[in-house]
Amino acid sequence: LSGGKLGLYQTKPATVSLAELNEAYMESFAGLWRDSKRRTNWIHYIGEAMRSFKTVSDITHEGLGKHVQKRLATPTWRGDKRSPANVNRELAALKRLLNWGVQTGRLPKNPMTGFPLLKEPHSRERILSQEEIARLLEVLKQPAFAHIRLIVLIAITTGMRRGEIFSLKWAGPQTAKTDNMVNLDEGVFDLQRTKAGRRKVPIPSILKAELAALPRVSNYVFPSPVDTTKPISDIKKSFRALMREARIEGCRFHDLRHVAASGWVEGGVDIKTVQELLGHTSIITTQRYLTSLAESKQKAVDGIAAKILGGAA
Repeated sequence: LSGGKLGLYQTKPATVSLAELNEAYMESFAGLWRDSKRRTNWIHYIGEAMRSFKTVSDITHEGLGKHVQKRLATPTWRGDKRSPANVNRELAALKRLLNWGVQTGRLPKNPMTGFPLLKEPHSRERILSQEEIARLLEVLKQPAFAHIRLIVLIAITTGMRRGEIFSLKWAGPQTAKTDNMVNLDEGVFDLQRTKAGRRKVPIPSILKAELAALPRVSNYVFPSPVDTTKPISDIKKSFRALMREARIEGCRFHDLRHVAASGWVEGGVDIKTVQELLGHTSIITTQRYLTSLAESKQKAVDGIAAKILGGAA
């Protein structure tokens, strides 16, 4: 054993610098850091860990507990209270880095093993009512929202994530096999770079002609108005204006994904198919839409019962 991994561990104890380990990790996966936001987030997450831990041997469960409390007490850059979900993302990045260190023989073990993540409060899904959806579709006809119209329609009909839509490229010889693309010949959104691996989402028939008619000024379906060699990266200002015009409150772009999911469930699509379309790794995540649908039905029944029986009490 002395000549194998055990010997390596003995000559390379876990006093390795966390900064050096991260540098080696990023060099190893340099070809995968094409998404600048993903790279920026990673640097931020690991950077916060390095504020508390200089070497891997500094990382203990007690030290992690103190680090977590410190992070929870530190406001976000916007000045908001930091959420458990935000801290969990940082912890997950650190754990991933340390796991890689073990897998590559740089570390004997992961000191985070057994350290629990924070409990995250259950967030209720914001599902738009039929009246809100109708107002949204009507407002989308206005010329002021022409530049985001198709993006929004794809979101509410396919359940695709914002990043998946923004990164779409036209299928062709110039497109890498690892890109997210629009394949009009097959009639699918072929998503390679997602949270849960590759999936294919059918293009709604009603949108095929509109997609085909888009001017191809770039390899990207939705290029940046500033630099067409890059994808669009932000529609927050336009989306907020859209929501104001449609008189819809408390709706994020991500909630458009819920519109598609709840519509499928209400239309009788089986939960497994909904899971595959949304790209959920766990069906438990998908089952939230069943709960939301049950609550919507309860409200509908209660509303009509109150209207009919209200005067009879």
